[in-house]
Amino acid sequence: MNILFFYRVYPNYGGVEVVTTVLANRFIKDGHGVIIASIEQPHIELACQLLPDVKLVKLDYPVCSIKNMRKLHRLIINEKIDIIINQWGLPFMSTLLCRVAIKRTSCKLISVLHGAPNTSKLIIKARDKCETVYNPFLKYIYHAIMYLKEELVKASIRYNCSHCEKYVLLSSHFIKPLSDYAHIKRTENIIAIGNPVTIPVYFEEWELKQKKKQLLYVGRMDYENKRVNRIVEAWKVLYEKYVDWELVLVGESVGRKLSDNATETDKRRISDWDETASDKEKVLEKLSDPDYIQEKTLYYKSFDIAGAWKRAKVRKLAQQKSMHSKMRKLVWGAAATVAVLLSVTVYLFQQDDIVKENVEVHQAIANILPGRGVPVLYLDDDRQIALNADTLDIEGTRGIEVGKKMITYSKDQIGKEEKYNKIVVPKGGEFHLVLADGSEIWLNAESTLQYFVHDIAKERVVYLQGEAYFKIAKNEQRPFKIISGEHEVKVLGTEFNVNAYLGAPMIYTTLIEGKVNVGVVNRPDIGQVLQENGRQSVYNPNNKSISLRHVDPRIYTAWKDGYFIFRYSTLREVMQQLSRWYDFEYEVPDMLLDKYHFSGEFKRFDNLDRVLEIIRSTGIPFVLDIKNGKVIIRKEA
Repeated sequence: MNILFFYRVYPNYGGVEVVTTVLANRFIKDGHGVIIASIEQPHIELACQLLPDVKLVKLDYPVCSIKNMRKLHRLIINEKIDIIINQWGLPFMSTLLCRVAIKRTSCKLISVLHGAPNTSKLIIKARDKCETVYNPFLKYIYHAIMYLKEELVKASIRYNCSHCEKYVLLSSHFIKPLSDYAHIKRTENIIAIGNPVTIPVYFEEWELKQKKKQLLYVGRMDYENKRVNRIVEAWKVLYEKYVDWELVLVGESVGRKLSDNATETDKRRISDWDETASDKEKVLEKLSDPDYIQEKTLYYKSFDIAGAWKRAKVRKLAQQKSMHSKMRKLVWGAAATVAVLLSVTVYLFQQDDIVKENVEVHQAIANILPGRGVPVLYLDDDRQIALNADTLDIEGTRGIEVGKKMITYSKDQIGKEEKYNKIVVPKGGEFHLVLADGSEIWLNAESTLQYFVHDIAKERVVYLQGEAYFKIAKNEQRPFKIISGEHEVKVLGTEFNVNAYLGAPMIYTTLIEGKVNVGVVNRPDIGQVLQENGRQSVYNPNNKSISLRHVDPRIYTAWKDGYFIFRYSTLREVMQQLSRWYDFEYEVPDMLLDKYHFSGEFKRFDNLDRVLEIIRSTGIPFVLDIKNGKVIIRKEA
């Protein structure tokens, strides 16, 4: 069966988008074909979590244009689509577009309403106006507008119910309120299917005494859709009675407004919140702290819930001080019996030993610093030159300018005898290279590049082992080739990233701009063309196959700009990148690395101990140790 999801905005970080991603992956694993079509594709962070076989298709505004109808119709025929799942199930125009597109086909249409009809943004904004305006005439006008908008929503629901095979709600408790609200007489095709729950939770291991007194909100700081002001107001009431409670808000928009990346939409939404929310100054002040935003976002973004419940009895290093304080209070409260006092005292001494040991390990890991590796240049005359900060000139090499972490070959080299140099970048190092033809190459840690010095050959060929970002000078007469083993990338002029580490199961080529041909050396029958930004090829050396997928290119190029970006990465993948940059060996005695996943962002020059503590704070149950200079990562007891 072939399934097409339709939604207004995909990919994006929102509830509907996440559900769509989960369902798409599950359908693929069950042997079905999946396509996701959307009007907007603002950023593709979520798309990297899709399995490679899921296809993404972009439509255009206006939604019900003839162009969209024809494109969607051709897609249904060419891809043999059996079912359209319309995830934008409230506005009638989405259903209308899909209905026109499936004409003269056997395709069925299912629409999903993600939420309750009376929480529509149109109605909420109109109700807010009615509640806040005091002028009788304006109040009458706003009431009339609200009535018209509400009738429009009701009409849309009735249209959707009558023009879909099934109209899906998220709960059976929504069916009767929906039919009463929209005046629907026949409800045979209205069914309830809850959103998938993909995170296991073991409530039997949940000990209430271990819980903090926190009110946690996770979601967008969005007034129109999420009504964050109500969270703040609820917290105010709670805080007046229980001062030991605290509010934690985690999400986008507020932080974005307070940064240079804020969009006009973000600013408008937060302005709406500012006008309506009460007693939120402390919250906004806290959220304006970049460190707090980053810490909380990383902490809550990728929870392993099952692991978190299992770890409820274990105190982390950051919590030791707080724990000791609480335990001392318990000791003084139970001072009536000498036996209790003694037992608790012994326990505290044991904990102090643990803390001391953890501090020593912490300090040892903190001493592992990034960016210390010194690249080495191998000249064609067998000379080896360490490219450190003191390297200012290379004797006898005219046309080569050496700077800090950078080499530039002048155009004077063109037309001379062809020669090759080699740069070896060790762990903990990076380097920037400018070739004689003007092409720029950035080399990541633990990478080797063999490259031409004199620009005279018919083809510009370099040999890469490791990872590099390429910005190739355009020359239609002389193509540029990157060869990694049997893997080959051929370009004319473009920007892209190649990840081809020795021993890695796959080789990844991520296109940033332009067009590249990916293939196999001496195998013209195998190849793929990348000509869309954010397109990535995945080469399997075992069977020499090349598959394509859409990704967020920032994840694969962040290293060049001084960042780590992880999206649902296994702990093994995370440790591989960290060990390569921080230059340390690690050991994992069990299968911990393959079981847990992590999402987050770090600066490449952050302290390693801080990075590891943040990763562990997301719920991944591991403890750290140092043995013979090697970082030991073992499962928490």
